[in-house]
Amino acid sequence: MTAGCWNRSVWVVVGCLLGAGEGSGGVETAGSGLRLDQCQVIGTHNSYHVEPGPVMEALIRQNRPEEAEALGYTHRALREQFGVLGVRQIELDVFADPEGGRYAVPRGPMLARARGLSEVPSHDPGGVLRGPGFKVLHVQDIDFLTRNLTFRDALEEIRDWSAANPFHFPIFVMVELKEGAPGPEFTPALPFDEATLAALDAEIREVLPARQRFEPDQLRAGRPTLREAVAGRGWPEVSALLGKVLFAMDNEGAVRERYLSGAPNLEGRAMFVSVDAGHPAAAWMKRNDAVGDFEGIRDLVRQGFLVRTRADVGTVEARRDDGTRRDRALASGAQFVSTDYPEADLRLSSYAVRLPGGVVARANPVSGGHLPVAADLEVLARQTAPIQNAMGEAAHRLRRLAEASEHYRTALELEPPGEGTAEDLGLAGRFAPVLHIHRDEPFGLRDVAVVIHPRRPWIGYHLFWDDDIDFPDDNDPCDHEVIWVECDPGWGRAVAVHTYFHGRILTHRLEGGQRPEVAVEWGKHGSLPLDGTGRLAFEPESLRQHWRRLRETGRRAADHPLGRGWPARFEGGYDSFVTFDRSLGLADRIQETRQVMRSRWPNGVIHRWMLPYNFAVKTRWPEG
Repeated sequence: MTAGCWNRSVWVVVGCLLGAGEGSGGVETAGSGLRLDQCQVIGTHNSYHVEPGPVMEALIRQNRPEEAEALGYTHRALREQFGVLGVRQIELDVFADPEGGRYAVPRGPMLARARGLSEVPSHDPGGVLRGPGFKVLHVQDIDFLTRNLTFRDALEEIRDWSAANPFHFPIFVMVELKEGAPGPEFTPALPFDEATLAALDAEIREVLPARQRFEPDQLRAGRPTLREAVAGRGWPEVSALLGKVLFAMDNEGAVRERYLSGAPNLEGRAMFVSVDAGHPAAAWMKRNDAVGDFEGIRDLVRQGFLVRTRADVGTVEARRDDGTRRDRALASGAQFVSTDYPEADLRLSSYAVRLPGGVVARANPVSGGHLPVAADLEVLARQTAPIQNAMGEAAHRLRRLAEASEHYRTALELEPPGEGTAEDLGLAGRFAPVLHIHRDEPFGLRDVAVVIHPRRPWIGYHLFWDDDIDFPDDNDPCDHEVIWVECDPGWGRAVAVHTYFHGRILTHRLEGGQRPEVAVEWGKHGSLPLDGTGRLAFEPESLRQHWRRLRETGRRAADHPLGRGWPARFEGGYDSFVTFDRSLGLADRIQETRQVMRSRWPNGVIHRWMLPYNFAVKTRWPEG
């Protein structure tokens, strides 16, 4: 029941899930078998774009009337596209600006002023564009209004929304690298050389942690080429990609070839690239003409490739209220159908691009025929025991207990736990650790719940102490700690003890089948394995730090009424703090309470089946 349990992001839960490495273990669940290429979602084109203001629109119209109309669309902020509109593919145009200021003073407003037009309000009052770094805009000097001035800002918005919604359908981010200029009067965009491309990859990885990314190396996963991975194993199931973000370079030609130089299979790269189907790096393709390339798109989709196409171009379809291209794009099977109108612009017409029923993701009309037609695959992909359990843990950490309980219930219906048999009860008692506590330990051990892993020789002993000396105010009536005993495959003897110690897992190998012995930290109950001589097998620096703080400044929230009667501080030296001279055996307690079950989801079974009060979620198992 430490503060750290609640300050960590719900991504901790997802990290546990994605690192579990156990899959569904053959348990058939509602979400099984949904591969990414068998789905279809709506995306947005130039997803950062804000249409030019009236002065710039008038200037553009003086020179190129058709371009003025083509630029007349505005997108919501990225987080609203994801959260409100259900968009799962976006596009960002990126300009290199290593020294800063290259695009800070666009030439268009100066030209407008020279032609007698009104002043153009500053689009960067904070001076962000004067700093170095990659910038996001459409056309330098004339079409520069954007929801995200910098690539980093866009990445941070993606990261933050994803982290707050960690079970979303994977987001596909197309990145177009802008070079050169539309004409001699424009500020020339800098080229993306090898160093700049490497810096772009580095920025993606710096902002989005590995747990939120899915990269080419992960798709290839030991296959010689990406193409062979797609043709053989195929894209991963959506349930394995929930909460992930994929990046893909929009460019073809010289920039793409520079990116592939030295990495023809995109080894070590952060982004996928659009190449021909026969290329070793073939995994996704850009095919923007959904009408003229309709059959070609369908053929690529049948081969398992991802394809992006466009439902509309240059605002034409919205102005005409013409859904012909949109309907062909959706029927083509392209997994990502991009639009400027995920919602209608009623100034023009009711034209919009949505999936039937307003779902986020649907079965692909070409490759997903075996999937439920009307289902929202973002929802369906979550219907596996691992995902539902992780969602339960995420809600539980946020103290949304009714929501947590429902997810746990679903997980345990999909993968039912085993009620402890007489044999399980015997194993739990036989390998139960002996606890050694300080003679002045202020709290009692309220409950013990034992969860045995159904597939590995592990027993989790979940200990619920009356409270934590530092947290009288957290409204949980206990302090949850865990000790895991690992046995040999035949359950003949204990081979290791693993303990939870304030976010760390300490592992001590046992010799000669000895019974595990564990010391319990005064007041805070961090668990520390003892070696065969009764001494601490580990002595983390944080143990001494806790003693020093508890002795010198005392416990936190010392005046809180729920801590009335608790010791204000530890009285004694460090040697006393690490003297554990009272023994507490668990075997008799376990035999008396019979709180033993088998499940991969200990937090779920304890919440639903074993304890009548709330507790802090802790790590499920000591590894994978």
